[in-house]
Amino acid sequence: MESRFPALFFSLSAIGLLLIYASAGRIEAVAAGIGSVDSTMVGSYVEVAGYVESARFSDDTIFVKLSDGYREIDVVIFSGLKRALGDGAYAIFAKGSIISVRGVVDEYKGVIEIVPNRVSDIRKLAK
Repeated sequence: MESRFPALFFSLSAIGLLLIYASAGRIEAVAAGIGSVDSTMVGSYVEVAGYVESARFSDDTIFVKLSDGYREIDVVIFSGLKRALGDGAYAIFAKGSIISVRGVVDEYKGVIEIVPNRVSDIRKLAK
């Protein structure tokens, strides 16, 4: 009887991990206005839309200022996603482009930012 417990526990653990993995891909972003994203939302998965006020490209990161005409928010694209976007990033983040960004709200040195993780988290809507 005791010899079946490890196999049972392993099976239940594997099933639980599979369920967590399957549900992680289905997390929906909360639509938010740029002005409504604040420090109370750190860790939340949000989607904002606006126009690119500016974009600065470094060797491994892209720093974008996204604006709704009233407020701005920083969008930070780290090296893995920057590589995945390739040269298309220059067109996506051209000044004045209207884009939608999904990502996790973070705070760095007191500044609120959104950090997307996948290419599909960034959509160019116009221009």
